[in-house]
Amino acid sequence: MTQNIYMVRSAFWGAAMSASKNSTLDVTGELQDILDQGHTQIFFSNGGISKQYFNAGFADPAPGHTKGFGCAVLVNGQEFCFACAEGGTIDFATVPNNMSA
Repeated sequence: MTQNIYMVRSAFWGAAMSASKNSTLDVTGELQDILDQGHTQIFFSNGGISKQYFNAGFADPAPGHTKGFGCAVLVNGQEFCFACAEGGTIDFATVPNNMSA
């Protein structure tokens, strides 16, 4: 089985706390490091721990607010977007089918 090659173009973790203020972190480098280590099923949360999936463990840019995660990743040269709410899991090894227009 061929291993996927990942290149993270952008990744952000944070919260929109109001219409005029948001608090997010650029976690592009951290996500690239996680994928480079071979972790493809990743749990996104500041406080919760998953025993089944790799825990991202990003810093908390918005204490007391529910956060979200979003990223654009090249998988074997094809770009995909992934997103989830805090407490969610993304399996980067299972890429969605891109639909052509």
